[in-house]
Amino acid sequence: MQDAARERLRAKGLDLATYRWGDLRTEPWVLLVHGWSSCAAAFLPWVERLRRSGYAVVAFDQPGHGLSEGSRADLPAFVQAAHAVAGLHGKPAALIGHSLGGAAVAVAMSEGLRTDRAVLISPAADLAAAIQRFTRVMRLPDDFGDRMVAAFEAGSVPIDALQAHRIAPRIASEGLIVHDSEDREIPLEEGRRYARSWRGARMMTTRGLGHSRILADDQVIAAVLSFLAENEQKGRR
Repeated sequence: MQDAARERLRAKGLDLATYRWGDLRTEPWVLLVHGWSSCAAAFLPWVERLRRSGYAVVAFDQPGHGLSEGSRADLPAFVQAAHAVAGLHGKPAALIGHSLGGAAVAVAMSEGLRTDRAVLISPAADLAAAIQRFTRVMRLPDDFGDRMVAAFEAGSVPIDALQAHRIAPRIASEGLIVHDSEDREIPLEEGRRYARSWRGARMMTTRGLGHSRILADDQVIAAVLSFLAENEQKGRR
């Protein structure tokens, strides 16, 4: 991250670490949104490729992640951070989100965050199902997941309101969903739920990349850049 312009953004009482490449005043720009238990550096394989394609790039560490402040993070916090960073620089040419960051991108767009196109990579579509998977993997008591859901809803919106089939129909932008058939953290079916419910979206399925390697795969990056270029051409017509 050494060649990025580093800045701090105050949002909801927390200092967020942001990273910028290129000139946002003269170049179309792309906002990168990482997932839970990750950080902005996960998108480093994308930066040079996006820059060569003519885009400025902005990334940030979510609350409680990387160099940002905070001791807690959930989907609404991810969404608020995406709104705050995007609001600094005007309308992005595209949004790219991975995992819970993909869900945050979708929710933010359903709430009015404007962009012409968006890419969701291995997006989470159902927080209740994600909590169930988490409790199984961690071998927590059966009622622990129920208590997690209750705590989430006590300080936020009903968890059901954030499911893909409820938010995706409200998105007007063009979209690409990329998901691996062997993803063990977020099943392929969750990506397909976005594709079914989002009128302007298409689906790309990979095999053998899992949940994390998909983010650094050259063919995935090339396909996303082709999708962005295709939509840039539409905008010039």
